[in-house]
Amino acid sequence: MAFVPFDDRDGWIWVNGDFVPWREAKTHVLTHALHYGSSVFEGERMYA
Repeated sequence: MAFVPFDDRDGWIWVNGDFVPWREAKTHVLTHALHYGSSVFEGERMYA
């Protein structure tokens, strides 16, 4: 299995309502979703 570094990728990613280059995407270390996983349940009500 090959190791794919996530900090050195090409392409675009959706961050804060806009597409940004992958290498410029930053997430603050104190982000609520990072600590508590709340982003996993963001769209749960739509499917329930």
